[in-house]
Amino acid sequence: MTSHFYIAWAGNKRREMGEINRFVNLNGIETVVEPFCGSAAFAFHTWKASPHLRVHLNDKCPHLYAMLSTIKRGDKQTLYDGLQRYANVTKEDYMRYNREVNGGEGDDLTTKWMLMQTYNGLRPGMPPAPGRPFPKLKPLQGAFPFDDMLERATLTNHDFRVVCDQYRNDPTAFLFIDPPYVNSCNDFYSDATCVDDVDAFYTYLLDLLQNATCKVMLVVNNALLMRLLFKDYIRHRYGKKYECTKRQTEHIIITNYDVE
Repeated sequence: MTSHFYIAWAGNKRREMGEINRFVNLNGIETVVEPFCGSAAFAFHTWKASPHLRVHLNDKCPHLYAMLSTIKRGDKQTLYDGLQRYANVTKEDYMRYNREVNGGEGDDLTTKWMLMQTYNGLRPGMPPAPGRPFPKLKPLQGAFPFDDMLERATLTNHDFRVVCDQYRNDPTAFLFIDPPYVNSCNDFYSDATCVDDVDAFYTYLLDLLQNATCKVMLVVNNALLMRLLFKDYIRHRYGKKYECTKRQTEHIIITNYDVE
């Protein structure tokens, strides 16, 4: 399965879709929703197999929203040209841009955020090596399969609960929730996307599983807290190996519907 997204994205679910698809039930579903869309691997591959489905992509990260909104308007070239201006970054540049993005101060923050995401996706947590060429980012030049889905998708920049509440009583909606793994060490989540109240976060997710009439699938890391909290809804466990770090872990699939 080749890359589906415009920039490298650490932690995307592209390589896990084979495991996830075994437990997806789209019977009666008209809309697929990702409240933490990230690279939207689930939405893309589900829509690609069933293009009649409506898609709603949401993410709290303002830079991801700005990037996808720009592409949706048909202005990829602006993003590509902006990235090329930063093609020869040094280690010092990288660290400064990272501080600017995390602090929310500076110029071209979305472009710099894309730069950080691209390098983090290829070399997690590491600045560019001296002389390393900048990725060509071919998806930002010309047509790309993700474009077709994005053109038709609803795109929002809300707290995930706003989007979940919009669909929680809609039996024709399928919510795929791939949240930040807030109880594990992960440097890829910025202040804009981190969960500020862990208790409220998991209480909300449990209530959603217990009471929503839409279909809900949740994918999280296989931690003791997750196993205890969601024990009645766990359908499957599978191994995960992070491509760049080679770290081994395990994820669990949780649903509010029965799996045959």
